[in-house]
Amino acid sequence: MNIPDLKLITPRRLQDSRGWFAETWPDKSLAVAFCQDNQSLSIHVGTIRGLHFQIPPHAQAKLVSVLAGRIFDVAVDLRRSSPTFGQHAAFELDADSGRQLFIPRGSVRWSRTRLYNTKSMPLTHPTLTAANAHYDLVQSGHFGRKRIRKGRAPSPEALRREWSPDQTAI
Repeated sequence: MNIPDLKLITPRRLQDSRGWFAETWPDKSLAVAFCQDNQSLSIHVGTIRGLHFQIPPHAQAKLVSVLAGRIFDVAVDLRRSSPTFGQHAAFELDADSGRQLFIPRGSVRWSRTRLYNTKSMPLTHPTLTAANAHYDLVQSGHFGRKRIRKGRAPSPEALRREWSPDQTAI
């Protein structure tokens, strides 16, 4: 993992006869006040979500967790001033290990599910809205791929028109 500020975090789990408890954002060194909590459910193995990024001044930091299942998650450093500009790092995140991936502002990410019914939860800062979102969306499902390049996020209505229920949009 050579990208500055990219961190793989494994929160400590306190176990007893009932199961376990974990503080899921224990790394105070992140110095990020997360303000949006998202969840996604991907029903099929191989579902791709991403490439998610926002351009300044709306760039987001993300803390990605998996609540059920497993994902292969990739982050790419798009910060032109970074010595690792254009480099990537890849990780397996799963519910059993509890590992989380912190992705700094200025990085793009995408994930691919490894198990059926995978549920992930990225925390983000700042809040993402359709008005400030910019991303390159690669959408994949059983019936092919669609791409939106270098533009504003599509409206929910446009997503409903463009993608069938059998495919996964952001």
